[in-house]
Amino acid sequence: MRTKLGFYIARTHLPKGSHPCEIKTPLMTKDYKTALIRKLDVEDKADEIKAGIKFSFVWAGNEAEVKVVHFTLKDAADKYLKARKSERLATNTTSIMEGALNHLQKALRPTFPVETFGIEQIDKFNAYCLEKKYSITSVAMWLRNVKTFLIWLHERAHIEKVPKIKMPSVPTQIRYVSNKQFNDICDQVSPYLRKVFNFYRETGCRLSEPLFAEIDGDFLSISAEHAKGRKQRDVYLTPELMDTLKEFNRKTHLSGDLHPGRNGNPHGMYIVRDTHEIKYYSRKFKEAATNCGIKKVRFHDLRHTAALRAYLKTRDIYAVARLLGHASVTTTQIYTNFDLKRLEQDFPDLVKSTSKPTQEHQQPALMLSSL
Repeated sequence: MRTKLGFYIARTHLPKGSHPCEIKTPLMTKDYKTALIRKLDVEDKADEIKAGIKFSFVWAGNEAEVKVVHFTLKDAADKYLKARKSERLATNTTSIMEGALNHLQKALRPTFPVETFGIEQIDKFNAYCLEKKYSITSVAMWLRNVKTFLIWLHERAHIEKVPKIKMPSVPTQIRYVSNKQFNDICDQVSPYLRKVFNFYRETGCRLSEPLFAEIDGDFLSISAEHAKGRKQRDVYLTPELMDTLKEFNRKTHLSGDLHPGRNGNPHGMYIVRDTHEIKYYSRKFKEAATNCGIKKVRFHDLRHTAALRAYLKTRDIYAVARLLGHASVTTTQIYTNFDLKRLEQDFPDLVKSTSKPTQEHQQPALMLSSL
């Protein structure tokens, strides 16, 4: 297209819904044939231009060859997240990535040129996190994602090398919920919530996993696509747990999900009031624990509890690893550090079953719900 002054401009159209909808590159000529030739240079770099990379073309200045003007941190982060989301990662995984890169942009600035990224920028990021008083656990998690991001940039020649990142030492702390604590918490909630809390304590599922999993016979099948460890696992369900899961699926939705309206609502779909957003359960668990005077407890501790109960019953760390879906048993071995006598005291219902291991304990599927 021509400008009002007669110069030609090449237009690179962005995906539908983007703003702006196109990027205009001046071709610096009023001659039509010359403009066609220069347009080919622009089209050759169309994918990079759509990703936000700016170029200095030979005909636009004194450059001997086409050069990247700059690739900003925001441009790089957007392109990286788009590529990773195409891998259909778990929603929680992509949320952590986005959070890490958002904090990195706040620490450096969105317009920071990534080709100059070095150890100084890592130092600035650490200083930013220290100033904001973020926890060591959060900083370590963000740094791991920043490192993966930098490796991705290096593989695509956007940076010369990946700076060496020293990860902060994060103390490993595993909390679990004893039988007494669990019963006290359940006394604070409705019968339905008691069944839900018991379901998580017996299966070791993460909070949102039951919503993405499928029922396959007597098992809850969690696909690798929806598992944090990218490893499929099957969890055995007793009839009681199966009934709880079906009721849970009827009453639970993800944030933003739409459910059928009542009375044939002609306006389509909306969330009905008798359903619960998935985080409702973790919030209610925390509230009940607080009311009981139990401090520093999280809903995720029910997963740790399931692991310890499974280990106490089977003494088989590989079976526990299968139950949790860990890619490596090394991750699971932390549960072997607990004193068995202490666990027997906190879970007296398992003492009899651990005194005489039976053939059932050697089976791959853990029938924990019978505990």
